[in-house]
Amino acid sequence: MTEDRQVEDGQDEEQQGESQINWFKRMMLVKYRTMKGLTQQRVSVAVYKSKDTVRAYERARSPIPAGIITDLIEVLDIPEDVADYLRIIAPLKGNEPPIEADGRFNALYLSLCEQYMGQIFEWAPTLFPGALQTRAYHDGPSREAAINPTDEWMESGRIFKVERNTTLVGRLDRPQIHFLLGEPAFFFLSKTPRKLQIEQLDYLSAHDELPGWEIRVLTEPSFNGMSTFSCFEPGPQEKYPDVGPKVVYTELPHSSWVFQDEDRIAFYDGWRHAKWPSSIRFKEYRDAYWRNWLA
Repeated sequence: MTEDRQVEDGQDEEQQGESQINWFKRMMLVKYRTMKGLTQQRVSVAVYKSKDTVRAYERARSPIPAGIITDLIEVLDIPEDVADYLRIIAPLKGNEPPIEADGRFNALYLSLCEQYMGQIFEWAPTLFPGALQTRAYHDGPSREAAINPTDEWMESGRIFKVERNTTLVGRLDRPQIHFLLGEPAFFFLSKTPRKLQIEQLDYLSAHDELPGWEIRVLTEPSFNGMSTFSCFEPGPQEKYPDVGPKVVYTELPHSSWVFQDEDRIAFYDGWRHAKWPSSIRFKEYRDAYWRNWLA
């Protein structure tokens, strides 16, 4: 069987439904090859494959074999933290159980989803989402909520948040982007200096007005076990040709998960679809509720 093989019913892997592991590997190839301005021919020489084979990797017609990951890392000059993750998942076929990893590892997957997926949802119960935080908010409430933060860790986190925001705002294909914020996030904001409050609220308002974006606030109590999570759905393939499988990203202080298990996804889908209609548009919430706090 060749590396550009097809599965037994005649459909290629992309048509059959791609695993999150294989999508991550091939999109990292696409991302860094494009970023470095390299041709598929140049990459093929470095990994001792044909140009057609590299094209097959990028189009999900053939999985990337573990044996070429080291060569790919070198020719694409992939950053070491990304390279470490690629080395871990290199031998995986895509049908393994969900991978538990530290926050940085799975955050790489999150950022890739934000770059390519057609429908994005994030629930943030107590802090505003990283991509929607001002510098002052990051240095204030976000730092106070962190566990033993160092200056280096905080600065790295800030850079990552800015990159996420730049990616989302800069997307010209206008994906559907929904943020659901818990009211406790605004309660904690009310404890900060007035200047920080207004700056952060204005920042949220500016993003809420972007095409395809919607920010809402959940004022009712929520199950406290439902921590921050994000749902990523492909959207129409003709509009978003490079999307991966539908996944959910969850985060805990010591670990994070990205999974595409249908039963687990259904749990999160059920919760968000139940809560979204009962939430309040951010503009309405700011006008009707928040102005009393700023009075």
